[in-house]
Amino acid sequence: MRGTMMDFPLVLPVLLERARKLFPDIELVSHRPDKTQTRSTYGSFYERSRRLSKALRKLGLQRGDRVASLLWNHSTHLEAFIGFLSSFIGPLRRASGHRRSASFFGRG
Repeated sequence: MRGTMMDFPLVLPVLLERARKLFPDIELVSHRPDKTQTRSTYGSFYERSRRLSKALRKLGLQRGDRVASLLWNHSTHLEAFIGFLSSFIGPLRRASGHRRSASFFGRG
């Protein structure tokens, strides 16, 4: 069903693409656990996420495969998360992997 407000889906990869087009030089600031800051832009954030997405597909990841990340909650984790989404590899599990059994990840 088509709505009357939006003519595109409101999903993260689409929203990131829009941010890249409209605000490529807007700065993103992330605070790391060691109290340092990293600075990036929507444009470079988009490019790094897309590179990861392409690399995952090149490695053979397919829809339904599981991907885990063990990263702090900062810009690198967000880039990885968007990269996973953009790979069209299926639904993501946001659960923390360090508390999961091997069978959760299909290894046991």
